[in-house]
Amino acid sequence: MARGSLLNDIEKGEILAFSDARLNLMKIARKIGRSRNVVANFLRASGEYGVKKSGGRSTKLGEREKSRITMMASNNTVSLNEIRSIYCQTASKTTVWRALKANPLIRWERMKKYLLLQQIASEKLHILTRQHCHPRDLQHKGLI
Repeated sequence: MARGSLLNDIEKGEILAFSDARLNLMKIARKIGRSRNVVANFLRASGEYGVKKSGGRSTKLGEREKSRITMMASNNTVSLNEIRSIYCQTASKTTVWRALKANPLIRWERMKKYLLLQQIASEKLHILTRQHCHPRDLQHKGLI
């Protein structure tokens, strides 16, 4: 873990110039006032010097998979397991759920329960009989 400050552009240029002039690591370190280890690390990988590695675990789903999951969830009423089995077999159900939860375009709603067809038909029949029958007949049949 680094404890000192990073090399500035002037020091980087000096290290490269001294290295081209065939000075060894100790002489370069003494001339710029830095440790031998800093000079060695910079010369080993000068392009990657000062760039941090990404911390943590890499994600299982890429951007393409996330967009496909979002498209499928927005267009269909499918379960998480069905989405997972189609697009990303290696990811868990929870990972798919997290991807959908993080997307602001997807809104969760419980599906509405609709009446059975028999109930709908009987209600329509009651409405028709009320419209076309005399109230006396409806009392006689027990519909009022």
